[in-house]
Amino acid sequence: MHEVVTLQLGNLANYAATHFWNTQESYFTYDDAASSSSSSPPPLVDHNVHWRAGLGHDGTETFLPRTIVYDVKAAFGSLRQVNALYQQEPGSASDSLWPATSSAVLRQEPVLPNAYMQSLDDGVAELPNLTTAHVRYWSDYLHPHLHPRSIVSLHDVLLTSEMDRFAAGSHLFSSLDAEHDLVDRDWRPFAEECDLLQGAQVMTALDDAWSGFAASYLEALRDEHPKMSIWVWALCGSQCDRPQPVMNVANGFSLLFDQASMLVPLCVPDEKDMPHIISLDPSSPWHISALLSTAAECAALPSRLRGQPVYLHDMAQSINVAGNQPLASLSMALGSADAAAIDLFPHYPLSSFSRARTSRFPTTFGQFTTIRQTNNDEQQVPVNTEEPQLSATLVRRCTSKLLCPLLSSFPPIFPQFHDCSAFPVRTVLATSSSISTYIKSLQAQARRYVGPQEREALTNSLDQIADAYRGEFSYDSDDSFDD
Repeated sequence: MHEVVTLQLGNLANYAATHFWNTQESYFTYDDAASSSSSSPPPLVDHNVHWRAGLGHDGTETFLPRTIVYDVKAAFGSLRQVNALYQQEPGSASDSLWPATSSAVLRQEPVLPNAYMQSLDDGVAELPNLTTAHVRYWSDYLHPHLHPRSIVSLHDVLLTSEMDRFAAGSHLFSSLDAEHDLVDRDWRPFAEECDLLQGAQVMTALDDAWSGFAASYLEALRDEHPKMSIWVWALCGSQCDRPQPVMNVANGFSLLFDQASMLVPLCVPDEKDMPHIISLDPSSPWHISALLSTAAECAALPSRLRGQPVYLHDMAQSINVAGNQPLASLSMALGSADAAAIDLFPHYPLSSFSRARTSRFPTTFGQFTTIRQTNNDEQQVPVNTEEPQLSATLVRRCTSKLLCPLLSSFPPIFPQFHDCSAFPVRTVLATSSSISTYIKSLQAQARRYVGPQEREALTNSLDQIADAYRGEFSYDSDDSFDD
């Protein structure tokens, strides 16, 4: 069935993944069985890709996200590890796919669900409106239940000031993995139940300690699955040139680049670069994650289409045509076919030399465009609004009539669609020579902050990444970005 197992690593990733799962649930039609014997068309999305069937404690069939969620205990809010589907009397046998594990539990006052989640649990048809004041945790707008084994709650003591550092995330993974092999304990049960594993989808922050945690996790995962397709959505809350986030991003690129089949950084644009059609509160992870999740969900839609899917491996080959370019940029355009694209790649200050180089059109190596609109007239949709050099480019395109849904759990960041239930969107995943320029800019920033012992290794690693994306108009001097 070409299943995908999702890894959610850290708070921002869980905010984004919550939007993702709410969107996937909205595709359910609840008449799949009837569609085969009626004139109703089958669902456009194959739900088996991201959802797994199981049994609740009373034998009721369940259909839940195939995901593993890592976060500190305090970040789960009102979400319980054992929900109503799996609640059972103490001492009774577990109905889940895996045996229950015993653990010591320290009781504390539970976080109560907000009015939105309480209404959702009660089956109220008209759900109350959500605002930033109502969303304290990512669980404050999570629609589907999660399997108990999906939830990996870490001790709150791990949430320290050091958790803004890449090395702290690496150390956290090592300490947890030494106690319990995380791939064996958490990943393997989900992977082994798959008929034909398509790959892994990893959502992680890129600019904090979870970047280090993700890099270590992917190294262990790659040892387990050397040929599996691993897509990483690496999230940044904002464009930031402060020392620590810059170092985290640089180290994240350096290590994730070698393990990921596709590494797609997603960063909220600066306010000056934000299109007027987007109204976003940059201090709200609910808002930020909604924008980033929309782009990721739409870009990977082809991998879960029912009719003619394009699986993650095939999508990656269309973008990483040279085999050494797993780092890709993602842009998104909302609404009409001529709408301006939003560039979600993290940018860093450019030197005067690099600005001169980027004024020319970049060379594009591979490109995958996903178009979601009711009118599939391809002539109305440009392949790439940046007009790159496309002479030797592999360009693939997927169109779908399935619009991007606007749910009650989604923040009002797209005001032009406030009266709509869904909206058209276009995403472009691409590898191009512009990535080389931005990696060199990141390198120039990171060199200012890294110690002399680490500088050479990090600089060489970023050089290798930049070299993979040198195009016709790329620079030849490694020193041009030095200050």
